[in-house]
Amino acid sequence: NTIAESWSLLKEVKLHYIEAGEKRHPLVIMLHGFPDCWISWHYQIPALAKHFRVIAIDMKGFGDSDKPRSKSSYEVKKLAEEFNDLIATLGCRRCIIIGHDIGALFGWFIVHTYPEIVEKFVAISAPHPNLYWSTVPSTSEFNSRWVQFCQLPELPEMKALDGDLVILNNVYTHLVKNSGSQEYLDAYRYAFARKEDWIGAINYFRTFPYWRLNINESYQVSTLLIAGNKDKSVLIESIIQSTDFVEKFSLKVINNASHFPHQEQPDEVNKVLLNFLVGKCALFHLPVDYNKRLQMEVMD
Repeated sequence: NTIAESWSLLKEVKLHYIEAGEKRHPLVIMLHGFPDCWISWHYQIPALAKHFRVIAIDMKGFGDSDKPRSKSSYEVKKLAEEFNDLIATLGCRRCIIIGHDIGALFGWFIVHTYPEIVEKFVAISAPHPNLYWSTVPSTSEFNSRWVQFCQLPELPEMKALDGDLVILNNVYTHLVKNSGSQEYLDAYRYAFARKEDWIGAINYFRTFPYWRLNINESYQVSTLLIAGNKDKSVLIESIIQSTDFVEKFSLKVINNASHFPHQEQPDEVNKVLLNFLVGKCALFHLPVDYNKRLQMEVMD
């Protein structure tokens, strides 16, 4: 599968993404966390591209996507509208969302506000937003003190650059411990080397903690929750509790993984993802003409 780099120009923002897989296959959108970019999914993209059209986005404010400075650009409602526009721009009516951390929090918002465009949803290391902010453990690098600190102008962005980006070493301990992962650490250092690389990213902490979903009933989108059994950034109890908001769900705890199970135990996570998304039937939602063509070939 070839991997291509592309941009999507929406009304007010240009989003950068990596695309793999065939356009006739069901669309999977991958949403990274903080501080991260599309590279987060380097183990998943080739595995998923065998079955899906995979698009791994640099979320607004990250990587090579536009990085508007204003806090209002990162209001949840605005981001959700832009996501809806993105799906239409890609020529699709529906998609599968796979999110991690802040990306999964955003995915929860999409599933509740635009359920008609979501085929299935996967949330990795992220409880439901109505639970997330009140249950972040103090052991998290981005705990309630961090959220309060982020409300200050300029200072959090300056702090992030401290000590040769020591914040990245604190977040990506699994990469620091693995000498074979140096190229990925270097890529993250490059992606967050300048103050302007942190402004949009930190703006998520200036908007997301103050949004809650007004929910009358659980939603119907089939959902998979994935958590690492050694994650110090979220409480496993809050992920279990998140199933209260979902009608149809699966929950998978990944052993020997902390906050980045998709990077720490990629083979296990890929197996879980494919089992949930493809299952025993690899044709779960292929275009009609493709299904017809297959039936004709079988009949021949």
